[in-house]
Amino acid sequence: RKLFSNPSLGESPELINNLILMPASLETHDIAERQVREVLGREHHFHPEDADALPIWNTARQTEMLDTLFVRMQQFLGAVAVITLVLGAIGVVNIMLISVRERTVEIGLRKSLGARRRDILLQFGAESLTLTLISGAAGLALGWGIAGLVNLLPLPTMIFAGMIITPRVTLGAFATLVTLGVAAAVYPARLAAGMDPVEALRFEAN
Repeated sequence: RKLFSNPSLGESPELINNLILMPASLETHDIAERQVREVLGREHHFHPEDADALPIWNTARQTEMLDTLFVRMQQFLGAVAVITLVLGAIGVVNIMLISVRERTVEIGLRKSLGARRRDILLQFGAESLTLTLISGAAGLALGWGIAGLVNLLPLPTMIFAGMIITPRVTLGAFATLVTLGVAAAVYPARLAAGMDPVEALRFEAN
């Protein structure tokens, strides 16, 4: 009463108009709020379900709402990341198809010298894996650099905790990128491995 009464608003130090309570656990906050309404309702003769009779600011409920909001934001950003990776995989397919077309004679020459279908598949698979690893490493380095620069800015810590890159997210994104990159090379590699050596060598004359 001494700490929270405000005489300037006409509040008497003999009266209590504000209670701060803490539930036994976060999971029981709804039960605790209902019990408070029931006890005070009996004392002051109002129905426990009458929200206007006893306003309660339940910070636990607000915390749940914020948690839900952040989860939805993470899901949205995750969907954007997946779409970006898929677009990157499409880019890998296009690059590998162009590479197959430009190296048709090379493929025909290798096959005419005894290269097996598996050798051609491994060649283009390894090239796609190398391309994906290099681009993934460059993307991670760029992401870390941008996050580090943003974290150096004078930002309000109560609202924005900075751009945090966790090992789990980093490894997950990198593994997904590599998987999509290798998978994207399957069709161009099969196309190259299925070429007829004679037709491939004749391609130069055309």
